[in-house]
Amino acid sequence: MKHPHLKNLFVDQCKDAIWMVDHDFQLVYANKAYLHLIQEVTGVEKKINESALIEELGEDDIDKWKGYYTKALKGEYFEIEEHYLNPNLNKIQFSQTSFEPIFGDNNSIVTVACRSKDITRIVKHKSEASQLIDASLDVFCTVNTKGEFVYVSASAYQHWGYTSEELLGKPFIDFVLEADIAKTNEILTAIYE
Repeated sequence: MKHPHLKNLFVDQCKDAIWMVDHDFQLVYANKAYLHLIQEVTGVEKKINESALIEELGEDDIDKWKGYYTKALKGEYFEIEEHYLNPNLNKIQFSQTSFEPIFGDNNSIVTVACRSKDITRIVKHKSEASQLIDASLDVFCTVNTKGEFVYVSASAYQHWGYTSEELLGKPFIDFVLEADIAKTNEILTAIYE
């Protein structure tokens, strides 16, 4: 059984805001979630074939979004993370938006497709977890495959005399006492075998 309209139903009913903008910064497609979000946050009712830029947000915001759309219309796929005040909820919301160039029949870019996902819950959860870890008296840290610190909790300063920022990107082995380097390397070998 074929259901060609299902993809349209999916996109239109998707909870993520999805919209498309052409080279003139005109809104050429928007799903219900996008239209609802813009109405909720700005009070502006957006319509297809009108400017995708929201004047009510100010010149800085217009310039920023023109820059995003232009970058994608030149062929670059990228993602951004932003936060904004949702006046209806009176809360800061966090979103991750992707920008993807869409190519036409002659292999030229005809529009940019944008998809914005609400990541507020994820950001708040990470923030709460970081606060718990940073409140701990123990040092929590992670290292990458090169042995460089990629995360260090705040208690590192009390234990080691270095702030988290001073340790990030540095090889952890540089901070091991010389007498313990051989044993540390032995343990590392056992872990990676």
